[in-house]
Amino acid sequence: MPPRKHKNKKKHHQHQAQQQQQASPMQSSNKSSPTKMEGNIESCDSTSKQLPFRIEKSTVLGRYVVANRDLKAGELLITEEPLAIGPCVSADAVCLGCYMPVELQSAQYRCSACKWPMCGPQCRGLHQPTGHTAQECELLRTQKLGEALEAIRDKPDLVKNYYELILIVRIFLIKQNAPEIYAEILQMESHSELRKSNTELWQYYEQNVVQRLQRDWGMAVLTVDEIHTICGILDVNCFEIGQNSAKARCLYRSAFLLAHDCCPNTAHTDDPQSYAIILRTSR
Repeated sequence: MPPRKHKNKKKHHQHQAQQQQQASPMQSSNKSSPTKMEGNIESCDSTSKQLPFRIEKSTVLGRYVVANRDLKAGELLITEEPLAIGPCVSADAVCLGCYMPVELQSAQYRCSACKWPMCGPQCRGLHQPTGHTAQECELLRTQKLGEALEAIRDKPDLVKNYYELILIVRIFLIKQNAPEIYAEILQMESHSELRKSNTELWQYYEQNVVQRLQRDWGMAVLTVDEIHTICGILDVNCFEIGQNSAKARCLYRSAFLLAHDCCPNTAHTDDPQSYAIILRTSR
C-alpha cells in the first residue's frame, strides 16, 4: 500500500503487533514470479488471468496480488469507486459532504437538520452516497451529536475522535441499506486476534470507539466484536485520498489487496469528483 499521509500511534502499535506474528511482511510483486510465501497458496480467481494481476491466497497471510506478466512503471492496475468513504483518523474538522476543511466556530454553516458543520447549503455531497446521507443526518440529529460536537469544540482530541467515528457509523448504515456491500467489506482482513493481543491498542478502541458508539451514539444494538472488526478492517485496508485541501479515507473493492507491501511498488491518486482510486505501478 502506498504510504499514508498521516501516521499515528495506533498504527505504530498495530505494525509492531504484526511484526510479532510474522517474521517478514507480505510482498506484492510486479514481476511474473510470485514471492515465496509461508503456508498453502491457492489461486482465488481464475478469470483474473485477463488482468495484469491475479489474486492468490496464503492460509497464513491471506489474499495478495501477483502480476501475470512483467509490468512497466506507470501501468494502470486498478480504478474503482469507494465502497465506503469518510473523514480520516486524527483529522481536523471537515465537511461531511465533500471533506473540505471547516471551522467549528459559530459562524460556520451547519446542516439545518443535524447541526454538523458543512461547507455550505449547496455542498455537492449533501444527501449523496459518498457524502452526508439522509440516514446519517437523521442518526446525528436524533442523538443530538451536532450539539455534542459544539460542546467539545475546544477539545481537539475529542473532536478528532468524533470525526473518526463517522466512517464506522457509515459502514453500519451500509449494513442496514446495502447488505451485499457490507458482506464485501467483511471479507477484508481485520487482524482482530492480533489487535486483541496488543492491550494498549485494544483498550484505546474499547474506550474511544466501542463504548462511545454504544453509549453516546445510539448504537447499542452493535456487538463489541462487530465494532472491533470494522475498526480493524479500516486500519488495515483504508486508503487516504484527497485533492484541493479535501481529505478522506476510503475502502475499495480491490485496491486493498495491495495494502501489505512495506516497500510499495505502486502509487495512487484519485478522482476529486467520484473519489475513485487510480492505482498504477511505480517501478
